[in-house]
Amino acid sequence: MRPVRHAVLAACLLAAAGCWAASPPVPDTESDDDEPISLPDSGDRVSPESLAQRLAYAQAQLDSDEGDCSTRLDAAQAQRDIVVAHPALDVFLPAGRARLGNIDYRLHLARAYCGSGNLPRREELQASLDAASRAVSLYRGLHDYQSMAVMQYDVAAVHRLMGDAKEAVAALEAALAMDRDYGFGPDAEDNAKILARWTEQPPPSDTGAPHRSVTLKFAWGASDADVAVDADYLDLAGGEVVHSKAATVLARHIRPDADGWILSSEPGDRRYDFEGWAGRGSVPQEESTLLSAAERLWPAAVKIGALGAFKGIEDPNPLAGTLNGDIQTVKERLAMPSAGKSTSAEELRHTVELLAKPDGMSAAAGQEHALFTAAWIDATLEQGVWYETTASLLLPGMVILADQDIQFAYSRPVPCGASPSDEPACAEILVHVTPEPESLTDKLALLRQSLKLTGTRKVHYTGVTDLRLVVEPGRLLPHVSELRRHWYIEVDGKGPPIAGAETIVSTYSYH
Repeated sequence: MRPVRHAVLAACLLAAAGCWAASPPVPDTESDDDEPISLPDSGDRVSPESLAQRLAYAQAQLDSDEGDCSTRLDAAQAQRDIVVAHPALDVFLPAGRARLGNIDYRLHLARAYCGSGNLPRREELQASLDAASRAVSLYRGLHDYQSMAVMQYDVAAVHRLMGDAKEAVAALEAALAMDRDYGFGPDAEDNAKILARWTEQPPPSDTGAPHRSVTLKFAWGASDADVAVDADYLDLAGGEVVHSKAATVLARHIRPDADGWILSSEPGDRRYDFEGWAGRGSVPQEESTLLSAAERLWPAAVKIGALGAFKGIEDPNPLAGTLNGDIQTVKERLAMPSAGKSTSAEELRHTVELLAKPDGMSAAAGQEHALFTAAWIDATLEQGVWYETTASLLLPGMVILADQDIQFAYSRPVPCGASPSDEPACAEILVHVTPEPESLTDKLALLRQSLKLTGTRKVHYTGVTDLRLVVEPGRLLPHVSELRRHWYIEVDGKGPPIAGAETIVSTYSYH
């Protein structure tokens, strides 16, 4: 269980949305619910929740020691295979592949000993090792460093089971280095003691991780940077996943203003790769993705106060015209047909259209400034500690404000540039955002009314946002931002679900 602290962040998101809200500290609690995990009913819709439920069931079978091991492992394997076969796995479950790597590691490890007598099956141990190594890489890509370090320990343990002492020690040393790098003190102490036993050496006097913290200050100055923006999209359309891309290089400028700063951007060539949509016929969904991509490739100029507060955007009308022109050009190139009957995609597309209008641009710009800059002003964060707060943010996939639970942490010091040999002068900050359940229920009830749903028809929604920032602590200038969002929307009686994922990576080069 990672530690969580509550924090007050002195930053407002939007005038309409209010400020970051702090909660009083509450003790961490573990659930005592020992009820067995059940499988989705055969008639249930396939959704992120149902796939996650299957993975949880598979993990429960692996955790259990009741009954015949072959029966339990076959049950876990069956649910694992169902999840792997679903075409929208990467859209529905952001960490699905990594969780499957963990399940595969445990499956093969259990099969190595199930009914084998005293000698484990080496081919199963090798498969377990391969799965654990794959999971290390997948968790690293998700910036889930705690899970990554745990899986690295598992790599070491399997090497030891296979009798590969040298490889086991090297893998455990790598896990210990991860613990120390990311501030996982208790794990570092445990792994240092295990390493001492494996090498038959006395444990070092200092077995834990170094204590680190960072204090973040807003101290912008006039600057120029080239920002490479790469946008990647996955959409579920017609039962298949469609992959789209967009990219540009922005000339980013910070210039002094009468009472603060103006942050503006000049775009280079804007490249849209939406060829995978040709012939799909999901016009509203494609237009929504295009709108999101266009908005990312040329953000509105914003006014920032001397102390870092968001003041609004400059005249967005010329920008809105350009972005709509981009969208029309791509639509004409793909010869998109006219929209058909009303579906949830058609009706919800209108909320996304707000992104290309002044009010929508202002809301998006204010939220981005809050998450990327204003939230961290004067914050002191301890490494390895997860903090939490609540704020009103736009739901992924819909331009609808809802209260969302936010967890964030200072991960480690890192180089500001691309070279790992550079001095680690920047701070890596991780943010995880999910809708607050009660607020989400209220927003979906209002959406249900606006869509004129009757009887038991509902709107089903899940969404998650993850953000990785690399910033200069003394100035709060970004060097890398990686924004990932996943969403699932289904309206009963309004056609197939809308499911999408976007990854926006911005890399800054100052000059």
